[in-house]
Amino acid sequence: MPPGNVLCLYPSEEFKGLVARFRSNPQGVPLAEIMEMERVCSGAELCKLDGSGRIVIPPEMRQSAKIVQDVLIIGAMSHLEIWDPTRWEWHQEQNKFGMDKLMTYPAQPNNSSKVA
Repeated sequence: MPPGNVLCLYPSEEFKGLVARFRSNPQGVPLAEIMEMERVCSGAELCKLDGSGRIVIPPEMRQSAKIVQDVLIIGAMSHLEIWDPTRWEWHQEQNKFGMDKLMTYPAQPNNSSKVA
């Protein structure tokens, strides 16, 4: 996915753990993951809550994700993703094509039940 399509909100401790993983073993991390982490960290910003308990997203971040008014908040295991609804629909369509291809491959055998 090209940068700037989505905003990711990580709990502080989760984000620190993610960064620590890359710092602890940079040689064991694939280059693509390192590049993605550098992109994520370079745009990271601590967001505050306003008086009503809402997350205040800096204007530059909203512009980067093309968020104008409405948003979708998607749970993604360790973080939340904030999407412009139109961009989310486009992203889902793109993923559908990839998922269709994955579904045509035969299932991989589960070797965990093999007896030695």
